[in-house]
Amino acid sequence: MIQGRGRWDLLALATFLIVLVGCAGLIEQHGGIALIESFTLFDLTLVALAAFRLLHLITYDKIFAFVRDYFDRRGRDDAAPGHRYIDSFLECLWCTGIWSALFIFTAYSISMWGKFVVIIFAVAGVASLLQLISHAVAGQHE
Repeated sequence: MIQGRGRWDLLALATFLIVLVGCAGLIEQHGGIALIESFTLFDLTLVALAAFRLLHLITYDKIFAFVRDYFDRRGRDDAAPGHRYIDSFLECLWCTGIWSALFIFTAYSISMWGKFVVIIFAVAGVASLLQLISHAVAGQHE
């Protein structure tokens, strides 16, 4: 019997696989392999920047802090098992990144509104990167 952390890791993997299959099904309904084959470097750049921005929004930005604080289990013995599961997701950049990429790619692939949202996130991602670069450059000159 799998116990403790292993059980939550298994649940996370199973959830991801179910969502992955669901997203693949949505993409299949909206063009499938032809859609993926027509994916250009420009598309990849937009999706990557948007996934970066969504990842940053979930894991770092103040606007999402109340969600992270609600599920934060450090120092709490009374944390519900579901809270542990979601907190682990929110703390793990790799986990959040893969989920962000899955949702961004699916949204971009299936609708005009998805493309619109991805473009907004991508522009915000470029702005975030420029801000990070400017802080790094300014920090070197102080």
